[in-house]
Amino acid sequence: MTLLANRDRVAELSQLLQAVIDPAEYDAAPVPHAFGLDNLVFCATSRRFGEVALKVPWQRWISNDNDPNQDARDLLRQELLLSRMLCAAGFPGPMAQDLICTDDIDVLVSAFVRSSDTLPSEVQIGQLAAQLHALAPPDTALVAQENTRLAALLSQRIAARMARVEQLTGDSFPVPTETRMEGLLQHDCMSHCLLHMDLRRENVLATDGGIAALVDWANALVGPPELELARAYEYFDGRPEFFKGYGQAHPFCGISPAARLIFGLDTAVMLAIVGLSEAPDPDFAQRKLKRLRRICADLQGCI
Repeated sequence: MTLLANRDRVAELSQLLQAVIDPAEYDAAPVPHAFGLDNLVFCATSRRFGEVALKVPWQRWISNDNDPNQDARDLLRQELLLSRMLCAAGFPGPMAQDLICTDDIDVLVSAFVRSSDTLPSEVQIGQLAAQLHALAPPDTALVAQENTRLAALLSQRIAARMARVEQLTGDSFPVPTETRMEGLLQHDCMSHCLLHMDLRRENVLATDGGIAALVDWANALVGPPELELARAYEYFDGRPEFFKGYGQAHPFCGISPAARLIFGLDTAVMLAIVGLSEAPDPDFAQRKLKRLRRICADLQGCI
């Protein structure tokens, strides 16, 4: 996906954005700056806030094979609350300044964070994760949590996503039932800290001096740190640098082998769907399907 490929929608959102912001507030029209699967980000200069990023969902309702019915407005509200909590705790991130919600467009206004083209190292991302997990978790419900106990949530979404992978591939992936998975997770979902759950390099803004900000909190959960560590293991293909930064040479020694594999399965099936349908990439999809089969086999052997 490129801005050029979506130029009609970019132009439409630009017009809608200019219609809802106060023209006396901004010296010039906001300019498209960055984009992702679910949002387009504009940059502008505000008379009140200085340089700002204006985050606009491509559509109000997000629907894909990983998240079939998600309200983008709820995610912006969540980001507003988490941003203010994290900035107050000294965690690196953009301070959210305002949220504009209308029938036609929603806009989250945040401080613009300048970053370089330098990608953060896996060690730095591990250090950032450790800093995050040391904070007190929020007392507000998070969107991805769906007001559901974590063991039940993970079991339900793994089962639904595995079924979708089987539909997309025509292959069979043997996994325990939802009830069985929930039972296996019960004792390993008791600890609670804030988890970002998308610690990809693209979400970590860096400068030559270090980490400037962690962005995109759509997947955030409250749960045990091992869930995030299992996701990082899949993101970074098991390389040790992230865990060196995190300060844990044996990060999964405190949970059961079955829980460790189910935590990994939650990420592996999500990534497989990304490669199969959300951002189709046959090579990426095949690598992730191979990994998914391995985790399924290991889990069967474990239980």
